Amino acid sequence: MSVLLAIDTATQACSAALMVDGETRQEITLEPRSHTRLLLPMVDKLLADADLSPSQLDAIAYTAGPGSFTGLRIGFGVVQGLAFACDLPVIAVSSLHTLAVGAQRQLPVSEGMVVIPAFDARMSEVYWGAYQTTAAQPKTIAEDCLTSPEEVAMNIANIFPAENLVGVGEGWHLAQQFPLQPGAIHESLYPEAIDALSLAAANMDAAVAVEQAQLFYLRDTVSWKKRERLRPAKV
Repeated sequence: MSVLLAIDTATQACSAALMVDGETRQEITLEPRSHTRLLLPMVDKLLADADLSPSQLDAIAYTAGPGSFTGLRIGFGVVQGLAFACDLPVIAVSSLHTLAVGAQRQLPVSEGMVVIPAFDARMSEVYWGAYQTTAAQPKTIAEDCLTSPEEVAMNIANIFPAENLVGVGEGWHLAQQFPLQPGAIHESLYPEAIDALSLAAANMDAAVAVEQAQLFYLRDTVSWKKRERLRPAKV
């Protein structure tokens, strides 16, 4: 029996999903600033409903970023706790790629269209990537990055017609600042753990020991400022 758990806390949405021999189920809610309270009960419910214990998992997948610094740390903390306790490998997936998979699953997009997920990174910047839909999962055509809204997908706009572009994610509330206008925009879509499951299941070779697991913030100054706050003051 193959059993895989996935966790996503990269944005305002909080979700956990479980795959048992190819069958999936998910717990998800949209309650900003409540991830700490909600996530573990979600995991417990999924495992209880499947009559499984954490030790019966084969691996844990998680959205490693980019996204909310606090949200990512909460999810990663749960992943680390479970993985260390049960000696489980972990699989990191992109939160933007996860959202692109969700867009292909939920929206009427045809093969070959380009999904451009975007999150508001604050400080007048956005996290974004670009993924072309395929018969399987969306493939990366622009790596996840952090730029100003004015720099989003500039080259892609010269290759694909606007009607073949789909913007997804809350970062698209800044659409007027982007240099391209997709044929459709869906701001209300968020990454979901069930789509992280899909990415991880197709990439089990990427599993690593939890000691090697990382988060991908993209903005180095975020982690740098956190280290500065934790550093003892000089006297």
